[in-house]
Amino acid sequence: LSYEWKENNLFSIEGLAGSLFNAEEQKEEDRRWNGLAYEKLANGSSVRESDIDYLNLSFLYLHKFGKDGELAFKAETYQRKNEDWEDRTFAYASGEKQDISRVNESDNSSYTLMADYTHDFPSVKGKLAAGVKALWLENDNFNDNLFWVNGEKELYGSYTDHYVYKEQVYAAY
Repeated sequence: LSYEWKENNLFSIEGLAGSLFNAEEQKEEDRRWNGLAYEKLANGSSVRESDIDYLNLSFLYLHKFGKDGELAFKAETYQRKNEDWEDRTFAYASGEKQDISRVNESDNSSYTLMADYTHDFPSVKGKLAAGVKALWLENDNFNDNLFWVNGEKELYGSYTDHYVYKEQVYAAY
């Protein structure tokens, strides 16, 4: 959506929003030929769900100074959320049973503010460009992985992972 209220002034808003959901179920069977018939070694099943939501919104104001100069202000935000879930079960001919459960959760955000000035110098075929920018990033993550063998939690296959990342960038150019 853009609006030009005077010849040298433009205001624009852009946005994008979306959601995606995915679910799948799978059955597996592992067999081996023993010379006479197929022998069942293992069977399993898995269920997986995924959910992604995102939002992007930006604002732009542009002012022109005649033919040769312009000043632009821009603000932008981007957010994304992601969730995963997976559950797998395997039963082996040996009698061993394995269960794997995995959860993934993520939250991303980005915020940007910027101002740019450009001025053309046609007589020398040159251009002056200058600006400032501020950027804030955030990233959260939660990961949970549980691995069970015959009903007992496996120490080395089970873990929880928390991840937080933040960054701030300030620039003048």
